[in-house]
Amino acid sequence: MSAPLDKVKKADRELKVVAITCFIVGLAVLGFVLPRYLKHDFSDLWDKELPVNAYKFYMKALVVAVGWVLPCLGVLLLLVAYTIWNYRRKRDAMKPDA
Repeated sequence: MSAPLDKVKKADRELKVVAITCFIVGLAVLGFVLPRYLKHDFSDLWDKELPVNAYKFYMKALVVAVGWVLPCLGVLLLLVAYTIWNYRRKRDAMKPDA
């Protein structure tokens, strides 16, 4: 009976590590992206003529990444961390006192 209990404890520790990692990485991504996103207005870049046409695609891809992809990734990581925390909280509440 101790073997399954050891596996549950190990899985619980791994869940804690994943939740903490997701929380820290999510905050780091949002901390990196949001100041750049809030300080700069990227709306005029879509119509701005850049010196070389080859770089126009890369600049627009950067705007999409900074404006949409990275903030969504940061929020998704925080949501995963919250989901793991909520699952563990509800599971601990269901445990019988013994």
